[in-house]
Amino acid sequence: MNLNIEDTLTNKISFYHLLFFLVTLPFDRFYCELILVSFFIHTMIHLKKGQFKGAWSRKVLILQSIYLLTIIGSVYTSNFKQAFSDWGRLLVAFLFPILFELNGLNFHKYQFKLLTGFSLSVTIIVLYLYFDALNVIIFNHFPISYLFSYHFINQNFSKPIDIHATYFSFYVALSLNYYLLLFIKSRTITNRILLLMGSAILWCGLVQLGCKSIWFTELLILNILIPFYCYSSSNRIKAALVTLMVSSIAVIAILNLGSFRNRYVDGLKTEWSTEAITTIADPRIERWKAAIELIWSSPIVGYGSGDEVDLLKAKYFQKKLYDSYLHHLNAHNQYLSIWIKFGIIGLLVYLYTLLYGYKLALQSRNILFLSFLLLITIVSFSESILDANKSLFFYSFFFSFFVFSCRPEQRLQ
Repeated sequence: MNLNIEDTLTNKISFYHLLFFLVTLPFDRFYCELILVSFFIHTMIHLKKGQFKGAWSRKVLILQSIYLLTIIGSVYTSNFKQAFSDWGRLLVAFLFPILFELNGLNFHKYQFKLLTGFSLSVTIIVLYLYFDALNVIIFNHFPISYLFSYHFINQNFSKPIDIHATYFSFYVALSLNYYLLLFIKSRTITNRILLLMGSAILWCGLVQLGCKSIWFTELLILNILIPFYCYSSSNRIKAALVTLMVSSIAVIAILNLGSFRNRYVDGLKTEWSTEAITTIADPRIERWKAAIELIWSSPIVGYGSGDEVDLLKAKYFQKKLYDSYLHHLNAHNQYLSIWIKFGIIGLLVYLYTLLYGYKLALQSRNILFLSFLLLITIVSFSESILDANKSLFFYSFFFSFFVFSCRPEQRLQ
């Protein structure tokens, strides 16, 4: 697809800033931050008189909610150093809504070109990861079946580009959903074949990355959201049967390959185990119990920004969760994490932000926006996605991007 645009020079520069940002998103954050700084300067230079009033709109403030909570939580924290560090880390959640509001680019007009560039980049990276894995296998004279061993699953698969498997799974899943939606809309055989090939690559990559919560979410999107939102009533059953068949093949493959079964099935049992801890890694549910005990001590306003890990470490040590203690682990649940920091008030703000997105996505019938929100909503149960740079960039950019990509009459003011 042609990624050139016909527009003013200012808008062209804005467009390519965002395109390069998306292409570099899976790599070292230095590149993303450098492009973001350049985009900020470019937007400020071309800011027109009176535009800045929009920076205080309700829409922008809602999108910035997590950053505003962090500032408020710094007032009563006992760890000012970490709280101020969070200010810097979460700054992207503050900047993107403002920059999208102030920049003159028509995001709705160019959303497909930007998403195409992003998805192509992710597809190429997945292919590179498979090429790198096969290169290692051939060099060491291992059988090709080693590709499906634990040596090349999850973190070991994404290690060549130095990104956490869960965060890269976000990019892969969103790109996969974009390809599937294009496949449904496409009417040419060539495009459909290319999109099907791209979808197959990303689907295999998603399984290889082994992120259970994202893969489960993708099954819901594939088998429920896409058939019932993208097809007419007469074709929904056919579409659902096709997606169910694809999902069933993937599930059968996982159950019949030992390493994948260990990752998806046995690993899930371990994380939800309530029995005595016999493994080196602590069950995730035990960390959640520790977090809930903290919450009950200050349920309304929480403990403030920057206090979560220190407070949890004390609980981990008390409960003999030594692996979690030594690795300074957070709650691994975004809802509990926000509740610890900002209390029930902060949690309600976060839920309201998500509901705001759902309302706009449903109102505009933006299926890709809905799939993004489902990924964020469900993965928030198993990961603290706003505590890691790569998932924070994903959340901050795409939430603002989808909101501002809706037609002006569709946006909620």
